[in-house]
Amino acid sequence: MSYLFGNAKTSVDDKGRLSLPAVFRNAINEKIRNKLFLTLGHDNSIYGYPLDEWKKIIERNRLKDYDDPQVRLRIRQMATNFDVVKIDKQGRVYLPVHLMKKVGIQKEVLILGTVDKMEFWNPNGYQTYSNGNMKAI
Repeated sequence: MSYLFGNAKTSVDDKGRLSLPAVFRNAINEKIRNKLFLTLGHDNSIYGYPLDEWKKIIERNRLKDYDDPQVRLRIRQMATNFDVVKIDKQGRVYLPVHLMKKVGIQKEVLILGTVDKMEFWNPNGYQTYSNGNMKAI
């Protein structure tokens, strides 16, 4: 099993696509293949899961207590802010406009490899988040 590590900045083109940086290409070929399951993440980011990890997330949420309002909210957020995107032969991915708007991504994107998924951030948003949380580490 290949894991996703590293970080890189890239840009969104006029068609809403971004080129995945080389740091992610080997892991993508081995783990993600040609699809990425996108949903709103925590802390104002977009999560991009390979199929096997997405199935684990769905199963984990399915087993939770749906009577809990927080569980219902998380499942609804995840399921209604969702897209499946293809990775083309040039390693480009389309980021849906509705997800980019929700997390403040415009032209520049910071991609983080966080072991089992990719996170897509507005670079300034991540810097603010990171600076605010360094004290907790």
